[in-house]
Amino acid sequence: MGLLSMIGFNVLLEYVGLNPVTVKLVRHQDSRYPGRPTPYQLWWANDGKFDVYQRIQSRERFKNATHIAAFVGTPLNETLFVGIYSVGGWSTPPQNIRDPISNEDISQFHFYDLTLTEMLADYRGRLIVDWGSGYRSWVQRAKHQDKPVLEIRRQAGEPPFPGFMEFRESLHNLATVPFSWRTALGAIGGVYLLACMKTGKLYVGAAYGEGGFWRRWEAM
Repeated sequence: MGLLSMIGFNVLLEYVGLNPVTVKLVRHQDSRYPGRPTPYQLWWANDGKFDVYQRIQSRERFKNATHIAAFVGTPLNETLFVGIYSVGGWSTPPQNIRDPISNEDISQFHFYDLTLTEMLADYRGRLIVDWGSGYRSWVQRAKHQDKPVLEIRRQAGEPPFPGFMEFRESLHNLATVPFSWRTALGAIGGVYLLACMKTGKLYVGAAYGEGGFWRRWEAM
């Protein structure tokens, strides 16, 4: 951990022959649509919808870049590397395609030609970087933002369950909870605490029986 923290992501870019000057770093994390999939979930589903989502841009986000290094925000707010994409031009979106997350019409947007490469393929779903505090700045130039590498996991997988005492999530975001976490939450019951983010009022509840915490919260 200490050694990795001294390594910047740009070292890996240069290792595969990419000049950080021509690479943009892209971090996808969108919580504006409760009940809809997140970029993280789209990527894990591996059904092509993540690539479609990434190609849809309201502006020329990837201008002057030959490649983008794509990351997604995890349920633990980590920044997970998911691939290097070559950048072509952009065109008008094909008819009948909608945004995979918002389900909105994208006919007025840019539709980029992005191709997943084999560069750093072994690190997809395994490498975590420190994005810093500027999450709103979700597209950055690699040359000016050499992200520290925090962790390289042995294998790709969902983030570990944080434990019952540390689990916190909004009820309207339950769809974003990893499936392995749902299993843990459904295997046990007990007392839980709900807090209203607007008023600060607290509610103490209890979940018992089949399905445990998860079944109780899903029914709310």
